[in-house]
Amino acid sequence: MKQSFERYEKKYKISLLQASEMIAFLNSHLALDKHHDPKNIVPYKIHSLYLDDKEARIIHKSIEKPSYKEKYRLRWYEDSKQTFLEVKIKHQKRSHKKRMTFKEDSSSYDNYQSLILENFPTSYLTSITQDPIQQFCLIEYDRIAFEDHKENLRITFDYDVSYTFKEEKKALFDAETVILEIKYDQSLPRFLSHYLSSHHIYSRSLSKIGLSLQQHKGETLCL
Repeated sequence: MKQSFERYEKKYKISLLQASEMIAFLNSHLALDKHHDPKNIVPYKIHSLYLDDKEARIIHKSIEKPSYKEKYRLRWYEDSKQTFLEVKIKHQKRSHKKRMTFKEDSSSYDNYQSLILENFPTSYLTSITQDPIQQFCLIEYDRIAFEDHKENLRITFDYDVSYTFKEEKKALFDAETVILEIKYDQSLPRFLSHYLSSHHIYSRSLSKIGLSLQQHKGETLCL
């Protein structure tokens, strides 16, 4: 089964206190997503295993912030036995995520390039690298998510973000940092834009996988 989601996306780096206050506010406006117990706001775990060649050409290209880029990953949730192969496309400021159920054994599978090209025809991948695509970096975090399907609106709060390169796991941010992401169709709802401006919460360019690679290599993080 294939799925597709297309929205604008904004990201914010906020504190635990800001997240707690905003979650309380949103709880009276939006519903929790399907991974939550609707009566209990408890984070759930997300695992994203990014795919790249051994030189990380795909991630490096993304860090350059081109007007068009693609990223590839496997994703699974703690409450589901399903794993998805995802292609995340960003063109200008609009994001388009395509995904399909991944039915292979990820512990031994090694033909990701062919699988991507067969199911998500793209010239981008081969223009970036001709080398084999492999499991490159695991990003994990705890998430609280709200959504409104009618308005095509999704708001997520990500806690305790970590990355793992070659079995070495490290925290990407300190324990007080939360990553807020807002995905929307054409414009933010008025109640939400008013809340953000009145609480001085401003968007920024931020990529978990890009920052993870920079931190892993000892480079200055661009926050």
